[in-house]
Amino acid sequence: MQRACRSGIIGIDNIREFFLDHPAIQCWNPLKKQLVLFLQGVEIHQHIKTSLGDIWITDALENNFIKSEAESRQEYEARFLREMLRACVGGTELRHELNGAPILNHQPGLHISISHSDNWFAIYVSTKQHIGIDLEIHSIQIERTKKYFLTKSEMESLQPTIEEAKICWGIKESVFKMLRGNMKSMLEEVEIVSIGKNEARAKFQNQMIKIKHQQSQSFVLVYTD
Repeated sequence: MQRACRSGIIGIDNIREFFLDHPAIQCWNPLKKQLVLFLQGVEIHQHIKTSLGDIWITDALENNFIKSEAESRQEYEARFLREMLRACVGGTELRHELNGAPILNHQPGLHISISHSDNWFAIYVSTKQHIGIDLEIHSIQIERTKKYFLTKSEMESLQPTIEEAKICWGIKESVFKMLRGNMKSMLEEVEIVSIGKNEARAKFQNQMIKIKHQQSQSFVLVYTD
């Protein structure tokens, strides 16, 4: 959105800067929050700078983003994702390859990976290489499905707890996304080598892949780094 004036063109970014940096707005947080929602679309819960790019995380419900009765859950998630993309990378035109991997139409040189669980959404972008991310809320029950993503050898060597099992799933899912799904079996081809306090190592064929993971009160986050 742009408006003409005597001095030239005023863009939406100029309007954002004027309002959000105004002293009166800075002193009144409730008003600032509403302006952020209005001018930027969504308010970002967390921003993580990685060695490969940027991760943005937010909660749709905290942004008062409500599903209408007329739309499906899939339509609701796609609508919120468009608003989040607009706020984070400046565009909303997202398409998918045949294998489901996302691509930004307006920025073909920007690699992107997306994850969401319940009302939490995460976007990971990089100009350097393909990346992968996985976010799972704590209430997700994954313990009983370990045999579908961990080999017998991995279960014996790692002996993961319930929370570590979510990290293990996140590792395999992140690597799968980073490789754009170009594998026959995530179970067999992605090997978890080690899991540390905040880092992990995975192996695909002869390639060693560095992984980061962290937890909040609401979710487990895993991403390639």
